Amino acid sequence: MDQGVKMAIVGGGAACVCYFHYLVKYLLQMRSPIRVEVTIFEKEKQVGPGLAYQKDYPILRLNRSSQSMSAIVENPSHFWSWYQDHILSRTHGKGEEFLPRSVFGQYLQEVFHQTMQLANREPLQAKIEYNEIVDVNKINRKIELITQSGESSLFDFVVLCTGHNPSRDPYQLKGTPRYNHQPYPLHETLESIRPDEEIGMIGSSLTAVDTALALQERKHQGRIRMFSRQGLLPSVRIKHAQPHQLRFLKREVVYQLVEKKGHVLLKELLRLLKQEFNSLEGSREMLLSQKTNGSTAMERLRQELSQSDTRVPWQSILTATNDIIEEMWHHLNAYDKRMFMERFHRYFMTIRNPMPIVNAERIYEMLRSGQLIVHKGLKSIRYWEGSFQVSLSEKSTLPITSDWIINATGPAQYIVEKQASRLVQTLLAKGFAVKDPFGGIQTNFNTGAVISRDGYADLHFRALGQITCGTYYYTGSLEMIAKRSRKLARDLSHMIEDKVMVEQGVC
Repeated sequence: MDQGVKMAIVGGGAACVCYFHYLVKYLLQMRSPIRVEVTIFEKEKQVGPGLAYQKDYPILRLNRSSQSMSAIVENPSHFWSWYQDHILSRTHGKGEEFLPRSVFGQYLQEVFHQTMQLANREPLQAKIEYNEIVDVNKINRKIELITQSGESSLFDFVVLCTGHNPSRDPYQLKGTPRYNHQPYPLHETLESIRPDEEIGMIGSSLTAVDTALALQERKHQGRIRMFSRQGLLPSVRIKHAQPHQLRFLKREVVYQLVEKKGHVLLKELLRLLKQEFNSLEGSREMLLSQKTNGSTAMERLRQELSQSDTRVPWQSILTATNDIIEEMWHHLNAYDKRMFMERFHRYFMTIRNPMPIVNAERIYEMLRSGQLIVHKGLKSIRYWEGSFQVSLSEKSTLPITSDWIINATGPAQYIVEKQASRLVQTLLAKGFAVKDPFGGIQTNFNTGAVISRDGYADLHFRALGQITCGTYYYTGSLEMIAKRSRKLARDLSHMIEDKVMVEQGVC
């Protein structure tokens, strides 16, 4: 076969690095050499860090132990080993449990570089196009990708690794002076802010924590406020957390429930989770205390910090659900999915994605000093005569004035077409993709194939990462992305091998 197989990866962040690593690994393991040309399209000038792990303030840390972060599923300490060999050995320092995210970005670049070296051995070939894909066509079982500069190429397979969905703009502030819609990288975003100005943030999740810490790092003197509906900060990661083996909420138990009626009910999963917590003394009570103890964010945070040394592993239980959470989500009916998203999702994410204790301690000191205030009951924000007026739901509260508003809500769960990338807008307009009712675009659960308007799951057109939220629940975790990357790469390498064998008349 003279032309070989052509594959495109759209997007060059962490999902791309994980998928590309496994794709090359499996292609090189094929029984007979097959010429495969891989083109990676990335609109920025580097592949690897993406938005999440780009160069920024060192205080922006991984929210998971550095010793368990890895782009390689079968080697959970791969990043830590790289860090010890390439950075710690040179600095002669002491390894931190929660390293700066930018260090993990350097690691991703190194993994990608090593994979590129392997990918350019015969019969493989790989290249990078620093350009943005803005249009797609399907022509005679091929997929045409068109760049922002107007160049087009045909591919046999395309994998979307487009990264995070853009943040929502619930108060229609985009384009307003002194409003930052995308805070990262913070070392650039905060440059225009004077040290004495009043800062308001939409949201109180991890992005808001990052922004507050970056402002403190810049010696900001003005008041900093977080505005959100519930006023909940992320939980604090417990020290000395040990792995937990699920005893009740197990895969075989979930599938037994599914076999009986074709789906599983949310109340059944919650019952199993409750049993899991009850099996470990104190876990359920401590979990509930994260939400109920203390009337203010500062009091709740103080309570959590006082418990951070505990060995009651409620967070380990939640982490252990990674092995089954996607099957749980997949087999819930639409009614229960909607109820979960409305009633539990926001709180679940605050406890499932805790912040490192070193960051929590700094946030607590900012709250205690009065420089940082967390407000709940956000109702509206409007720009008026050079500043922002923020209204809360309590009738007795007057609007609060802020000089700047920073959108710290993080990636949007749902696609808003007018705010989506040009590529996503095109896919939806042409019917090559449809919005999932629970976020992202619809993909096949088992294959990651993008589902078109007519219900066809195109096995030559796949997606990875946050764009698939809705099909999958937990799409922001590198662990989950790496696992899906491995599965998708294995599947596509088999498809490529079968395709070539058929064309060559071997079978």
